[in-house]
Amino acid sequence: MVVTGLSLSIRAELGQPGTLLRDDQIYNVLVTAHAFVIIFFIVIPIIISGFGNWLFYYYYYQHKTTRYNPVPNTTIRMVSPNHSGILLSLPVLAAGITILLTDRNLNTTFFDPAGGDPFGMTSHIVTYYSGKKEPFEYMVGMDVDTRAYFTSATIIIAIPTGVKAFS
Repeated sequence: MVVTGLSLSIRAELGQPGTLLRDDQIYNVLVTAHAFVIIFFIVIPIIISGFGNWLFYYYYYQHKTTRYNPVPNTTIRMVSPNHSGILLSLPVLAAGITILLTDRNLNTTFFDPAGGDPFGMTSHIVTYYSGKKEPFEYMVGMDVDTRAYFTSATIIIAIPTGVKAFS
């Protein structure tokens, strides 16, 4: 009955020129209340009850005509490490996008060597995740020792990977 009353009020407001209600804000409140009541008291219960009726037969009657393949134990064991890896990579990506957005919107100088902040490690990580292959550390003004470290680390990682990939 609430939805019907809200709907009739909206239709009465739209049915004639001018405003039937005293304030246009009241019309906005009516439309929003109508939408919330429809969504949370009609649409979502229908979806949930429909899904519940579908699951009822699988939980209580256990159809013998439907056969599901068993999930291997290795698949179950790999779920937790995969989720952990994804969750552990999120702070790095969040830091990279935060630095990029602050550079663009707040005029910070994280990636500008003239700004006086040697931020080579973050630029190295962001460059790794963005797929660029050029040596970005030369552009941010890193020291020779730091460049030598990253170059040797890249070679130490790249040679066994190349041997494994191409043999």
